[in-house]
Order: sequence, then structure tokens, then C-alpha cells
Amino acid sequence: MRRALAVSALLVMAAACAARAPGTGGPGTEPTGPDPTRVEIYTAAFRSLADTEGWFDPVLLDDRICPAIGDPGGMGSCGERFTEAEQAAILAELGDLPGIRFVPDAERIQDRIFSGGLSGAGLLTVGAIDGDDQRVTVAGRSYCGGLCAHWMTLVLRNQANGWTVTGTTGPIGIA
Repeated sequence: MRRALAVSALLVMAAACAARAPGTGGPGTEPTGPDPTRVEIYTAAFRSLADTEGWFDPVLLDDRICPAIGDPGGMGSCGERFTEAEQAAILAELGDLPGIRFVPDAERIQDRIFSGGLSGAGLLTVGAIDGDDQRVTVAGRSYCGGLCAHWMTLVLRNQANGWTVTGTTGPIGIA
């Protein structure tokens, strides 16, 4: 009996020691939410792309991350998607843009814009973040029709007021 109690007490203590506070990444904890730096960088990139024309209504954000999107005519693999938490955080920061929302079917939306079924819409797509904690690049495209698109690689810098688009690097395409 003593041995059973001792083993039980030992197991309870081991479980208590192994448990971690919520959000610290231990077993059975809640997620901590989206990476705030990633959200801030993508928010700045999307805002810059929306400003390429300034008249998009609605502003539609591709929920995919497409690394080669900065090359005219290129899309490459778009295997990664923004999480629901990232989408919510980005939308909260871009709430002043007209009709802002993420779309899970960007290729269909692009076809609708091209055919005139979504007049005035701008579809914004971004690539992966590449860089360090002071300077990053993000490929981007704003699409608003057959002869209405911009492709570029944005340069963002970590400044006193947060991540800010400071320019572009490499080729820029305009249709």
C-alpha cells in the first residue's frame, strides 16, 4: 500500500513539474497567437501594395504566401497560408481600407476581376519574409485587371515606429 501511494505521489509530482504555464509551449497549453513581428511586416506590405493605386474597393488579400509573386507572370508555389489568427490581426490593422478581407480562392477572384465581374477590386498577394531583425524584403503583387497590376519586392526596415516599407529592390513590373 505504501509503495502504491509513493508511486502515485511521485507520478503526480512529475506531472506537475512537467506542466508549464499556458502559452509557454508546454504540453497541453493554449497557443500564444500569431507572431507580432510577422503580422506587423505583412500589414505594412499589404498597406503599401494597396497604396499602389489607392482606389481599390474592395481590397482583397490573398490568403496564400507566394514566394515568387514579385516576378511578372510568376507565381511559383504558394504552399503556405496565413493562419486565421494572423488574418484577424492583419485585418484589425487594415480596417480603414474599403471592403478589406482575405480570400481563400485568389485564382477565381483574379479571373472575376479580369472578366469585369469585380470592378474596382484589388487583389493583393505577398511572398515570404526574407531578412533579419532590422531589414527584410517581401515580394508583392497588386492585381486589378488585365492591364492593371504591379509586381515588386518591397524593402521594410525596423524603425522606431515599427516595420515600415522604405522602398523596393530589384525589378518592378507594371501592367
